[in-house]
Amino acid sequence: MIVFRGKMSDECRKYAIWQRQKGGLIVSAVLAGVFLVPVALAGIFWDPLAFLFVVPLVLLPWLNLLPPSQKDEGLFLPAQIVIDTDEGTLAWESDKAHFFQYIEAVEEVCDMDAWYEIRFRRAVKTPPFICEKRLLCQGTEEDFEALFAEMLVSAEEE
Repeated sequence: MIVFRGKMSDECRKYAIWQRQKGGLIVSAVLAGVFLVPVALAGIFWDPLAFLFVVPLVLLPWLNLLPPSQKDEGLFLPAQIVIDTDEGTLAWESDKAHFFQYIEAVEEVCDMDAWYEIRFRRAVKTPPFICEKRLLCQGTEEDFEALFAEMLVSAEEE
């Protein structure tokens, strides 16, 4: 069993928040683009007042870049990540949420020097599994790297 537990450093926390914001920015930009076409057509062919809906559609993606409140950070910043090698599972836990994945679903593990980011196949609703090395409280880095040896890539290789 490998356990990462504790409060993330500021650098790691900023990275996790950026990963969340980047995903939200992409999704909301696509949604805004989809709705922008009918609004523009309605403004051209029906009523020019329809162009008033363009403003919120353009602002929608940028709202994702607002920093999250301290209260909401528990929804996407883990307090603990448990890797159970016997059962082949990974558990992401915080005071507000709990996520579960199988080790077989891991696509790659990126070594970002101070932390590891575990990325999954088809993980739409899964928050980033970011395991900060200094928070390792059970197991060793060698155990972790041996478990994910085939999937481990360094940040420079990306």
